Amino acid sequence: MRHHTIALIGGTGFIGRQLAAFVSDRRRLADNLILELGLRFDENEVVDSTHLSPRLNLVWSPSARRVVRFAAGRYYQSQRANELRAGDGEVTFDRDESSTQYVLGFDTELSNGLQLRAEAYLREIDDPATRYENLIDPVTRVPEAEIDRVRISPDESESTGVEVLLRRRSRRFDWWASYSYSRTEDQIDSATVPRGFDQPHSLVGTMTSNLGEHWVLSATGKARSGWPVTPFELEIIEGPEGQRVTSSFGPLYSRRLENYFRLDLRVARTWRTRRAEVELWLTVLNAGNRANPRGFSVSVPRTADTELHIGRADWLPRAATAGLSWRF
Repeated sequence: MRHHTIALIGGTGFIGRQLAAFVSDRRRLADNLILELGLRFDENEVVDSTHLSPRLNLVWSPSARRVVRFAAGRYYQSQRANELRAGDGEVTFDRDESSTQYVLGFDTELSNGLQLRAEAYLREIDDPATRYENLIDPVTRVPEAEIDRVRISPDESESTGVEVLLRRRSRRFDWWASYSYSRTEDQIDSATVPRGFDQPHSLVGTMTSNLGEHWVLSATGKARSGWPVTPFELEIIEGPEGQRVTSSFGPLYSRRLENYFRLDLRVARTWRTRRAEVELWLTVLNAGNRANPRGFSVSVPRTADTELHIGRADWLPRAATAGLSWRF
């Protein structure tokens, strides 16, 4: 694979080649054991770097219904031209992010058609990429222009987690449910800080029912820990050009929002002919109309008679969408 990166920022140009090549060899060591070894080469002229990344995969089947998988490898991630953070004033590319990853998985078939999958992972990042985040409201239209925009440059990072998935399929009724426990943390100036999307507990489940030949009804529930937030204070300063708002922040991501929960419903009707399949569907997102917080909202006073107001910013309330698809 070969990519050319060309970027023009403020009159300064970056032109460089990004080259990647991968080779692997897969061997059956025994009737129930498969080994795959791989090696990837990366060259990034933009930051003058070359890397060799070894990979290993093992698949062991102790029985016809059980499979154990193990994977380990070294990975490098470089910025593409469109990922240069020009809106935040960056004019040079970051060094390549490097990480070591381990994954251990187990699949089995239980009684009554149940399928079980369990997986544990560890990702250690030696050179985390610098990033910019909005600490008051992480979801905003023009994030680079907000007063809560901060630069985060970790020394190293780590992601760990365990996920368990149960699934059952039948002719009329399917369901699956997964639970995961995970941590995603940065080391910043000798302090351990959760990332903005860190959610230690997460539970997702879906039920689908086939009502006859043409109707399908499904429900999906999602619940997770609230995302971390940073305590902050705002101050109005009077100046020659009028009022302006300044912000000061406490310890990064030292508190959490309330837990998140959402229920989505979907119903679909299908018509089939010899040459085509037509589907009409209706989806209701957040059917319970639960107010799930995503951050905070700030109302800046426009006159001396009004006050600075800090409220809660929520994800979308109940919303319905409909669509029609035609497959031929």
